[in-house]
Amino acid sequence: IGRACMIGIGSIILDGAEVGDGAMITAGCLIRGGKKIPPGAMAINKGGELKIVPGAAKTIMTVMGSLEYVLLAERFVRQQFGPLTADDVRALEGEAREVLRRFGLK
Repeated sequence: IGRACMIGIGSIILDGAEVGDGAMITAGCLIRGGKKIPPGAMAINKGGELKIVPGAAKTIMTVMGSLEYVLLAERFVRQQFGPLTADDVRALEGEAREVLRRFGLK
């Protein structure tokens, strides 16, 4: 499994499968051994069949979600509650873009 991937709930990735950097595996997918999901692709379980859509993953959103989770946990420890501001979201986006740049991803 590559870097900055999102694996949906209930998905199963078997030994020998490859999931490229920044790929998104939606909920309930079965990725069999030997199957290759290209970088940045989205895998969808549609009617029991695996459909792969190249370039459809929203990798920046995956990274931003991870960074937001960390930020909210830090705020919780400091007993700071409330929604993120527009400035917070812009900062998360900038940080996510930097993470992707360091990984060599879009």
